[in-house]
Amino acid sequence: MTLMVPRSIVLAAMVVSFTRGTDKVCTFVNEPKIPYFWDEKCVVESLGCWADGVHAQCRFCGKAPYVPIDCPPDATVPLVKECNFKNPPV
Repeated sequence: MTLMVPRSIVLAAMVVSFTRGTDKVCTFVNEPKIPYFWDEKCVVESLGCWADGVHAQCRFCGKAPYVPIDCPPDATVPLVKECNFKNPPV
């Protein structure tokens, strides 16, 4: 029996294997609007893990749906470039 593995999984595994041993830094193509941090405890299918799609240890935190994941003091909190009003101006 031959197991067919989707190309995207193979490519992700290759990227992860090439980036092992490098700096413990999340790598995003586009900076997210959700806070994130490096979490050595992340495992496959844990909430917020694989945030950057490259590193299993890159984890979202603090904002829905990741509210249960507390952000550590060194988490990256991206600047929000939009206004949020409780009561919008008239």
